[in-house]
Amino acid sequence: MTNKATTSIRRRRLPSLLWAAVALTATCTYNTQAVTAFTTHESFTVPSSSSSSSSSYTSLIDSYDAFILDQFGVMHNGKHPLEGAKELIDLMIAQKKKLIILSNTSSPSKTTLQRLGNLGFNSNDHFLDAITSGEEAINYINTIYGCNGSGKSIESKNGSNDIKKKKKFIWFTWDPLNENVPNPMYFISQLDENLEPTTNIDEADFIVAHGVGVIRDCSNNNDSDNNNNSVSIGNFLNDDTDWLKIDELLYECSKRNLPLICANPDMVVKYHDNTIKNMPGQIAQRYITKFHMNNDQKTIIFGKPNKEHFQACVDVIYQNQQQEQQSNSHENEQHQQSLPRLRIAHVGDSMSHDIAGANSVDGIDSIFIIGGIHSDELLTLSNGQQQQQQQQLPSDKQLKEFFEQKGHTPTHVVPMFQI
Repeated sequence: MTNKATTSIRRRRLPSLLWAAVALTATCTYNTQAVTAFTTHESFTVPSSSSSSSSSYTSLIDSYDAFILDQFGVMHNGKHPLEGAKELIDLMIAQKKKLIILSNTSSPSKTTLQRLGNLGFNSNDHFLDAITSGEEAINYINTIYGCNGSGKSIESKNGSNDIKKKKKFIWFTWDPLNENVPNPMYFISQLDENLEPTTNIDEADFIVAHGVGVIRDCSNNNDSDNNNNSVSIGNFLNDDTDWLKIDELLYECSKRNLPLICANPDMVVKYHDNTIKNMPGQIAQRYITKFHMNNDQKTIIFGKPNKEHFQACVDVIYQNQQQEQQSNSHENEQHQQSLPRLRIAHVGDSMSHDIAGANSVDGIDSIFIIGGIHSDELLTLSNGQQQQQQQQLPSDKQLKEFFEQKGHTPTHVVPMFQI
């Protein structure tokens, strides 16, 4: 079991002592497990077809007790569940697998689980939790800049108390007219009452990279999704060369030495219509590389592949195991400490976020979904259209070359997240 003294989490919160390790994702080198061989599978329930392991391997769903699940590109595409995903989740629930969501979404945990329910997933009490980059960013912002939502005084550097001092931030977020993303106000609603976004860099204390579309000024107690005094950042969502307005903003922010907190580290995402969209992670990386804001925690990036987020999921899984043991028996503490080690796998579609992060934590295997963000690189195409019904696994040689190129090798490879 993991060391609770250093890695256990408060409810949906990374320990503050680990926030320093979360900073500067772009400059970190991850010590990954020495995964040099992988096993291919037609699905989660079909036994492996690899000759080297078929004699001793059953199926993926039977091989693990708990699954840490990415959502976008694995379970759904932002608009609809992916084919077979709901049925696989139902099967995992029926077999009493422990399930937890680990996502780079900038949405809070509660919003993420509600959205899965709205998409038709049987999420009611069946997911242990959702660890999201957005939730962890919110907790960090509230701790560093907020008043903990209680109206308590916060102590300034000179020792005096500063009651509910307003802290303002430049908020890179989604255009309210973008129907493909959750309501940005969910994020604002979780911030302490002394925090509010602004479009005036001169009065800002920090920056939040939450979405790609606008910077926006609105009261944090205003639940309207109207475009209140927002400023467009151009067409960067669709065009990764359109940096003009973003660079102007980041330049002015860097002159004031404003720290940036990134609530979604993804670089790109594939929408339901198969178009590639640019994500907030690129804004954070731009602040680091072009404006050299990479010292003294000037750029803090939450989410995968940071190992702390994976470790948080592991802790929740083992905490649940302990709770089940306590509720099912009255055995003494010594017996509870001898609970069996769980077999845990992370399921994701990003080599740089999912597979790299899972490989950095002992006790987690990785399952790579081909039909996600890397599908255009790996899936068999026919007449320019992805043929999901006729998807074929690339050859082991092609996969090996791909993994060598990416610098990470998963434990298992599956075309889609389906039975």
